[in-house]
Amino acid sequence: MAFDVQPTLHKILSYLEASGHFGGAQIGDPISPPDVDDLYGAAFMSGVGQAELTLDAASEVHVVILRIYRNMLDETVNVEMDISAAVSNVLGDLLGDYDLGATIRAIDVQGIYGAAVAVEYGYLDFGGKMYRHADITLPLIVNDVHTTAA
Repeated sequence: MAFDVQPTLHKILSYLEASGHFGGAQIGDPISPPDVDDLYGAAFMSGVGQAELTLDAASEVHVVILRIYRNMLDETVNVEMDISAAVSNVLGDLLGDYDLGATIRAIDVQGIYGAAVAVEYGYLDFGGKMYRHADITLPLIVNDVHTTAA
């Protein structure tokens, strides 16, 4: 089925949960403050598009935002350094030897099909509780999303 992003989101969530970098993770942005005293990860879609089309199959680019949260007022850590280290660890994993498997062929690091890998930092207010966050843009090239017929 074209533009079926669920397997992609589940692969990213599996990575977040298995990586050991996070105290919790979910698909979608939390609607209330994350209930962990650690880094928290969330994965959600930013866009989907066609990457390649052949006579037999199609590949898509699934642009996922991987958001890393940290309570900004946590005095037990240097929040900025903690977030920056998490970004470095995640990108090191995903751009290095980590294999997302299934139909995810590669990360479109340079943005050949649109968005490139990028990181943006910001602040979020969850009901009066401030969080520092980093948004990692991950454009994923997904193979064989549907078959085509001539």
